[in-house]
Amino acid sequence: HDAAPAGSFAAAQHLRGDGATVQHWRLDTLSAAAALRPRCRIQDTLDRANPLRVSGRSPREDAGVWTLRLESDQPFHPGRLRANLHRLADHKVRTRGVFWVASRPGSACVWDGAGRQLSMGDAGPWGARSRRTCLMVTGRGDERAEILSAFHETLARPDEVLSPAAGEADTLADWFDDDFI
Repeated sequence: HDAAPAGSFAAAQHLRGDGATVQHWRLDTLSAAAALRPRCRIQDTLDRANPLRVSGRSPREDAGVWTLRLESDQPFHPGRLRANLHRLADHKVRTRGVFWVASRPGSACVWDGAGRQLSMGDAGPWGARSRRTCLMVTGRGDERAEILSAFHETLARPDEVLSPAAGEADTLADWFDDDFI
């Protein structure tokens, strides 16, 4: 019968997808009709399921819950990505996004992490989409500065993007389940 804790409601607001709403109901007033009534457009739901689409929302901090939108046109440097994985992902945060790696310019890569667990993979070619690196990170702790610093350190410098050395630094085959090298 009590209201949802502010932190729980704020976390749900930060993690909800574009076009979705967060509803708060007391159990004694919730009906099946209300719970099952559609509240969003089907296209919004399909967009949320697309691993190459990152939310356009950047919610402001509320009740100690924050979201960082880490974005760049630059790819990750493969060697620095491997070196900085713990700094980027070993936190009690929720991360989701897309990225590209300098040694794999044609591959659209997906990043999906929750609570110190990370899954990365190749989602196929970019096709008509512009290559980009964009991660959304939501958390409650004090790790924002560490994650932000690691993100910027992991990005390839412009002179590294087309460098043959980027391919030599690629040690990511175990993450992408391939025989790249």
